[in-house]
Amino acid sequence: LVADGMGGDAPREGEAKDDAATTMHLDTIASITEAFRAANARIRNLARRLEQATGTTATALMLFAHEVVVGHVGDSRAYLCRGGEAHQITHDHSLVQRLIDMGHFRPNEMEYGMPRNYLYRSLGQADDLEVDTRVIKTGAGDTFLICSDGLWDLVSSDEIREILSSERTPQECAEELVRRANAAGGYDNSTALVVRFVAR
Repeated sequence: LVADGMGGDAPREGEAKDDAATTMHLDTIASITEAFRAANARIRNLARRLEQATGTTATALMLFAHEVVVGHVGDSRAYLCRGGEAHQITHDHSLVQRLIDMGHFRPNEMEYGMPRNYLYRSLGQADDLEVDTRVIKTGAGDTFLICSDGLWDLVSSDEIREILSSERTPQECAEELVRRANAAGGYDNSTALVVRFVAR
């Protein structure tokens, strides 16, 4: 047994790298959170000048070599398509979603008894803002979608999966998603941004 008298456990292989990655995650999450809060403050100031309520939703991705950091407030959404399956990776901050979480409604129920766009959290709603964040490991072929509620309310999850997992380019995927939302009624703004990770 050899001891150096310093106490504590010796660093495991890869531990320093893990610490560096953790620091990067914390710094990145802090940066994206601060950006959301700065935008919220500007919107709140605008509302005071206009003397009327104003606000917006926001969903953002910060892209790195093998990771994505997601920031989210409101009911715009982010999806990840991987291996032919698409998953929603944000959680709607709407009253309908809150009631679904509490078991009062079923997902995809036709009538909820209130508009889907009643939000309990958005930019501009209050001076203090809580921002949802998460870090996702990425791989070649992973495709991310950010979209407004005017799109996901009219384009089904199955259609989103089919389009994102197709051979279309990211630009073509975004255009097809908006086209289908418009064809289904297009009663609200339909915005789509698609990003795909490729092998190098």
